[in-house]
Amino acid sequence: MASRSGETKSLVTKAEKAKLINAIVKVVTTFTGSTSGRLGDVEIKIPAKPKAVPIVITKPFN
Repeated sequence: MASRSGETKSLVTKAEKAKLINAIVKVVTTFTGSTSGRLGDVEIKIPAKPKAVPIVITKPFN
């Protein structure tokens, strides 16, 4: 599974279910020690830039 934060609720739930049937869970994330990472048998950390801040336009361009 892959999750930027490692906290995506739907993926955490899937990892928990996989562990119940003794599946091997591999996690790719940018944050080690996340919930998904702790559930995983293998945790791979990848570097990533912070999320971009949305640009808010208050006046239309002319």
